[in-house]
Amino acid sequence: MALIRLFGGKDYTQRLKHQLLASVGLLLVGAVGLVCYFWLVPDSELTDFAQGFYIGAVLGITAGALITLVRCVYLLKNPEARQRAKVKVEDGEELLKPGDCHYCPKGHAHSLINDSGGELEFFAVVPQQ
Repeated sequence: MALIRLFGGKDYTQRLKHQLLASVGLLLVGAVGLVCYFWLVPDSELTDFAQGFYIGAVLGITAGALITLVRCVYLLKNPEARQRAKVKVEDGEELLKPGDCHYCPKGHAHSLINDSGGELEFFAVVPQQ
């Protein structure tokens, strides 16, 4: 429930800011884990397996947090990267970004879905048939 409150909501920018804060927190947890690994683990009597498990977990947390952090910063600084739409065609879906073009051949059906959370502007050309 706490994760839904933290990352839920309709305002995508606010959700990205919350994810950014959560990833900074996880990055700090990973950094503390790395410091502990280099400071405490070598002098301990942990087996090689336990030491490998520890460093793997710490690096996994740190890498995941870093990737999420970079993604959030990119999306917050480049709002045009968040603009997207889907076109459902008879045999699947096609993702569209600003500047893309979609052609629906005569006799086929399609539908346009705005899944960006913002306003969608499009230009439609329907040729005389």
